[in-house]
Amino acid sequence: MSQVECEFLDNVRHKQHRVWLTMLLWWISVAVFVALITSFAKAPDASIQGVCYGSFLLLYIPAISLYRLKCPHCQRAAGAWPIFRYKFMYCKACGTRIECKRKDVQ
Repeated sequence: MSQVECEFLDNVRHKQHRVWLTMLLWWISVAVFVALITSFAKAPDASIQGVCYGSFLLLYIPAISLYRLKCPHCQRAAGAWPIFRYKFMYCKACGTRIECKRKDVQ
């Protein structure tokens, strides 16, 4: 079972990286969009806010895919969060400890 747990934690790390990369790209694209629209076009403030807040929903997609990763024990959502660095974690659904015993895992 340890190999499955190691693969699960590797998958958690990969999806956490994807969440942060998506957030960075979102901030850059919003900054560029707002700078271009405010300097070249006279768009109403409500439309700029609507586009920015609407695009914020795109950040939900990678975050929820991380949160819904399947626990290797119970096959339900494990409940991982992007802000934590997991050496081990407890499944939200069944409460079992998921830990990788490899030496190369930090």
